[in-house]
Amino acid sequence: MNALFPRLALLTTLAFLVAAVCCRANAAPPPLPAAPADFYVSPAGHDSWSGTQAAPNKAKTDGPFATLERARDAVRAEVARGLTRNVRVVVRGGTYYLPSGLALGPEDSGTATFSVTWTGYPNERARLVGGARVTGWQPYKGSILRATLPANAHTARQVFENGARRVLARAGVPGTYLRSAGPIKGQERTAFTYAPGDLEPANWSADDDARVFVWPGSNWFSADKPVSAIDRTARTLTLGNDEGYDMKAGDRFFVYIAFLKGVDRIRICGTRRVHGAQVTPALPHGR
Repeated sequence: MNALFPRLALLTTLAFLVAAVCCRANAAPPPLPAAPADFYVSPAGHDSWSGTQAAPNKAKTDGPFATLERARDAVRAEVARGLTRNVRVVVRGGTYYLPSGLALGPEDSGTATFSVTWTGYPNERARLVGGARVTGWQPYKGSILRATLPANAHTARQVFENGARRVLARAGVPGTYLRSAGPIKGQERTAFTYAPGDLEPANWSADDDARVFVWPGSNWFSADKPVSAIDRTARTLTLGNDEGYDMKAGDRFFVYIAFLKGVDRIRICGTRRVHGAQVTPALPHGR
């Protein structure tokens, strides 16, 4: 069953620093005990616990925190009261999903006298994933599966399955790009025309979240912009912002889009908004 319902992680994966250990020649390094900590974080923890123990107790009534955010808030409270000692946070091995990242500011910092240290647990590896895990995959059409993103997840710009990044569905042939027919005068950063036959926007809908990835001007830089309007008669795409450089005729671009027609290819996936808010990724299975 797991082969049919793969685990996904959205967005970029970050490795957390772990404490270095010394090795004797021709011998495996002995396990090191963790230095005393004020707070611990572990996937086996719970945010309602004290966070002062490295592992859950036998009664499962106290132990480490479950999230980095809860540990940060505990440290922040210590800083607000005024530090009287060094504060140390130890993160146990495992994967921590951070759809909104982890923000640290002056209110989380030490002082000239006392420090705040975050570190990994000896001989364990913690991974910080800047995204959300997607579960609950269900059959949709043919070999396509779909699932609903968690409420705290953003619209997917990157999708990973079992550690490998998937290609988002594109209008056209994946791995290729198109050439702009030229920008609209006075809107060189926000609108351009495409060549006849290059795109089929008649198959798109308002829920498809189309975006344009373009190399404007000199082709030295790129821009990723949402499509805000489509004129099928004039073959014009209007973009949602004016970031980047002026476009010109011949600029490379492609459109990635969540329409499910493009999801039936191996290793291609897409995301689609439902009722303007809910987002469902889709991907093929049965490889």
